[in-house]
Amino acid sequence: MSMIERVLEEQYDETVSGIELLGSGAWSRAYRFEAAGATYVIRWSQFADNFERDAYAARYATSALPIPPVTALGTAHGSHYAISPFIDGTFLEELSPNDFAPTIPSLRRLLRALRRVDISDTRGFGFWNARGTAPFPSWHAFVIDDKNDSPGSLINGWRAKLEGSPLGTTAYDTLRTALIQSMRRVPEIRGLVHSDLLNHNVLATPGEITALLDWGSSFYGDPLYDIAWFVFYEPWYPHFSAIELAHSLLDDYRDDPLADQRELDARLQCCLLDIGINWIAYCAFIENWIDAEEAANRTLALGASKR
Repeated sequence: MSMIERVLEEQYDETVSGIELLGSGAWSRAYRFEAAGATYVIRWSQFADNFERDAYAARYATSALPIPPVTALGTAHGSHYAISPFIDGTFLEELSPNDFAPTIPSLRRLLRALRRVDISDTRGFGFWNARGTAPFPSWHAFVIDDKNDSPGSLINGWRAKLEGSPLGTTAYDTLRTALIQSMRRVPEIRGLVHSDLLNHNVLATPGEITALLDWGSSFYGDPLYDIAWFVFYEPWYPHFSAIELAHSLLDDYRDDPLADQRELDARLQCCLLDIGINWIAYCAFIENWIDAEEAANRTLALGASKR
């Protein structure tokens, strides 16, 4: 009997079946299984924090914001696990062009629902913990902090790798300077930001978002950041460009009567620079120098286009 089978049979006090690997990410693995007449997913990781944040975020679930509940959290054999109901769907970015277009209204509703989440009982800016507390006193302080270099960062050590790479640190340092300068025009705005709406974290069927997964990168800050993800990564998804997805999401933000409209251009510029900078750091950590160079070129081009 495998470790997973032992843990699940202890959890459900009965035989489980149909265990199969669904996929592996940078920090976790997910398995599907059958138990008690239902289908579930168990995820394993060396880090408990992300699963605890998923459980916390589930309190915000609505029909427009389908966040699966976490039905069990635990530790076994030195690893942490979380169990949730299995949700059917295709990863958002893998929908065919014909299926993606009718899903845009559901994606707009999801983004509006994210912007409307009441986080008044939480504190701080930046990455929040399982108690809803984040460490920074302001959005400005979080953005200009070189968070990838902090001792608790999962990619700590990336800079030394970048310094020794063919790419070097010139582009990164140039973009960091531009980011700090861009923040001078950015107002303090605080909302719930998922900050990873691609990378297999959104499930959908044609016309409907079915699940919003993995809150490990979530923070309190400017909600425009979630739309900036689609703007930044559009070149890697040609069907996004074909249906003008980023323009559609930005237009919906501008049309939203409850969305903060102050300094939209400056805020978008800040978000795009931060996304690119973080991607360079991650690529350096995994020593993927092709993607690191692409990230640098894309971010430099976006920075130049706004000057």
